[in-house]
Amino acid sequence: MGSFLKYSLIGCGSLIGLFVLGIAFLIFFGDMIPSNAARALPGSATDIHEYYWDDGFQGDFTRTLKAKMPESDFLEFVNNLDLKDRFDPAIHGNGPVSFTVPCDEEWWNPPTSLDNAFINYKRGDEYFAIAKYHDGHAYFAAFCW
Repeated sequence: MGSFLKYSLIGCGSLIGLFVLGIAFLIFFGDMIPSNAARALPGSATDIHEYYWDDGFQGDFTRTLKAKMPESDFLEFVNNLDLKDRFDPAIHGNGPVSFTVPCDEEWWNPPTSLDNAFINYKRGDEYFAIAKYHDGHAYFAAFCW
């Protein structure tokens, strides 16, 4: 075997090994990296609860977050999430946008009304994100199917 081929195989094996180690790192330590939603919270947020579920490689997921904060800081949270649109029943009323996403956590008790909620959803998308302030808490849900 020529030295070029020998060193090419060693280099290729090293790259594959690094790739496998990277995947293993993400699997075992990925939960330690705060989500975008958690990083979007203002410094005043307390009593933070977050739930996440995904369907592996298919891309389906559910994320819910509830945090206590002053109402005056909620717009900072919404802006950090880049949620610009307000829920409009005429546009979003018959779509899938809702806080009734799959989450059985005891702390998840979102408001039923979507009035004044901020959303990211376009008809035909298979993803939405929604945030609303209610009773001293910010509620956030993102769902992809």
